[in-house]
Amino acid sequence: MSKLFVLCFILVVISELLYATKLVPINLIKKNPEYPEEYKRAVHTNQPYEADNNTIIFTVMGGGTDQIGEYYCEVSFGGPKKQLFKVDVDTGSSTMFIPGVGCKRIEDGKSCVGSDLGGPYDYKKSVSAEIQNCSTYCDQCSPFGNFASACVVGVSYGDGSEVIGYLVSDIVGIGDFETRALFAQISRESRSFPNGEVVGLWGMAYENLANGITPVFDFFVQSGLKDIFSMCLGPKGGALVLGGINDTLYTGEIQYTPIVQKKYYGVSLRRFVIGNVDLDVSYFPMAIIDSGTTLLYLTDSIYKAMVNTMTAQCQIIKDLPGLCSKGSAVYPSIFDSLVCWDLSDDILEKYPSFELYFRGSSGNPDFALKFSPEAYFINWKTVSDAPCKMFGIKSAGNQSLIIIGDLFMRQYYIVFDRENDRIGFANVGNCSFEIENVPLFSGRSLALLVVLCVLVIISVSVFAFFCFLKHRRDEPNVEYIN
Repeated sequence: MSKLFVLCFILVVISELLYATKLVPINLIKKNPEYPEEYKRAVHTNQPYEADNNTIIFTVMGGGTDQIGEYYCEVSFGGPKKQLFKVDVDTGSSTMFIPGVGCKRIEDGKSCVGSDLGGPYDYKKSVSAEIQNCSTYCDQCSPFGNFASACVVGVSYGDGSEVIGYLVSDIVGIGDFETRALFAQISRESRSFPNGEVVGLWGMAYENLANGITPVFDFFVQSGLKDIFSMCLGPKGGALVLGGINDTLYTGEIQYTPIVQKKYYGVSLRRFVIGNVDLDVSYFPMAIIDSGTTLLYLTDSIYKAMVNTMTAQCQIIKDLPGLCSKGSAVYPSIFDSLVCWDLSDDILEKYPSFELYFRGSSGNPDFALKFSPEAYFINWKTVSDAPCKMFGIKSAGNQSLIIIGDLFMRQYYIVFDRENDRIGFANVGNCSFEIENVPLFSGRSLALLVVLCVLVIISVSVFAFFCFLKHRRDEPNVEYIN
């Protein structure tokens, strides 16, 4: 019997290795068992489901501010065999980029990092792929493979990264929802472009930001989804809802602010309050809601006003690491770059809270979004791998925009209601979703162990029975004489 158990154990380990090496690509999606039946299956499979007669896609995102500084989801391309990629969900740009065959880094000419789900995108392996020529969507063109004038697309991002590629039309999908759409297969990218396990980028802003190239989500809308999407960003992973709102992801009422610029998701910031003190600022420029940025970036004048207001509170707080010592400002401080602080929860809660006031929509009054100190400090690690916290607000220099990134976005469930030109905010509910590989000896493994052991025992028993019968048939006939 011990040999049978060892055999079962070996079979289970082999199955786990298949999952771990993605020869059998199955993911386990952690979820809250309180979620209603209407979309539990959609959460597991990314299959569209119906809500209020509308098609909605619920997809789990991986990543987080404390892990890789971005949130991503899995998108498929082409057919008949789909090519899968993990792409950064970016509401601050408008074009989808994925690495293509032959992609090189701009700095050193080394190969771009391919997708761990299936390698770089190869249009030759997709029967539906169409390389776009120069006259169709753009003025810049270059020879590409057998194409004399392929459309060239290039984008420079706020963090200094750059990407260049060729425009492709192919089938793009989230789970079972698919449509033909335009995206760029990367030929050259900078080192700081999304890499590692996240190799692509899904720009979800407006077409005006993409020089007339229709964004992927716009194609989704043309194929039947409502022109609205929403998201919650958790410490580890999150959820992206395409085509609508999911009531289980937030609590209370959704407060809306109008979109004031349909290029980025630009909104009007009215006041910035620290503690109980308004920043001494005469003008607030447009703020954009950008999931492709991790931190909160303020214009230089607003940032300086924030620093002055926080340090002025030293007269009240007296002693606070990185901010006050005996009632005076300290150096180094939390405002210095690359300075990390060991802050316990008891100390962290002594820092002042923030309130950002946004313009109300449809004649409603302005409303405030509150942020605790936990919201504006980011979890980090020292060179010795010890946990610490860094201040998550930076100056954007001469930039004339305020950029609200993931660190602040994850405090709220956010609705991008493009249909009604508004952005909604609600208190985030349970956003504990996370995609991860099934661990060794998960519940599935234990069930598999039992099934395999039963099958092995039955097989061995049947084999032994037939051996016994054969042995009986082969025995010589002996006649006993009394």
